[in-house]
Amino acid sequence: MAATDVRGLPGFDKMRAEPPMEQKEPLALHQSTACHHYNTEPHSTATAAGFDLVAGKVALYFDGLLGSYFFTSVITKLFFHLSDKLQKIDLTSNIISEIDEDAFMSLSQLNELSLLDNRIRQLPELPNSLNFIDVSKNRLGRKGIKQEAFKDLKDLHILYLNDNNLDHIPLPLPDSLQALHLQDNNIQEMHEDTFCKMKDLSYARRALEDIRLDGNPINLSRTPQAFMCLPRIPVGRLV
Repeated sequence: MAATDVRGLPGFDKMRAEPPMEQKEPLALHQSTACHHYNTEPHSTATAAGFDLVAGKVALYFDGLLGSYFFTSVITKLFFHLSDKLQKIDLTSNIISEIDEDAFMSLSQLNELSLLDNRIRQLPELPNSLNFIDVSKNRLGRKGIKQEAFKDLKDLHILYLNDNNLDHIPLPLPDSLQALHLQDNNIQEMHEDTFCKMKDLSYARRALEDIRLDGNPINLSRTPQAFMCLPRIPVGRLV
């Protein structure tokens, strides 16, 4: 298969080279129907299910898994422009601080996205196909999540936003949500209709069984009505 040299593609100059780090083991390979080999020297090796850049720490697997370790602080749509079959992206523990607003929007089959342990200050637009999102241990703060960012993610089951210095719970949250981790932020208050519908006392949110608010200054005992529709009380401070 002919190699594609990303150095000649638009936007490649936004990538910032960093010193090599200790190599991580690639994630398990899955059988693929497509394979693109991006050639960036030194030491790039194609695999049967995608590509593995030893020096650039990138492993990309179609129809199953993408696990990537980038030596760059900026992620653009360039990285995924040939990868519309991607289902999983793992960018855990890098130095990523910026992601283009539309970087993931062409990935119509993307189910899982992990941006854990980076330096991200602004969450980009997310494809509606996602069912797992982990943006823990970043720098989102007060303005890093846009209003109604998760509203249209009707298949979202897992949302991890802990360790981000958030001062609020991002709303609305889809009814499909099963786990919401917001521990170790700066959330100080909650409204009665954050999770429930106070005008509809018959409303039950049975799927959302795992809510973590521990490590926040909020006192959960002040808003007991906020949990009436939930199967269990969130983990957090009660006194």
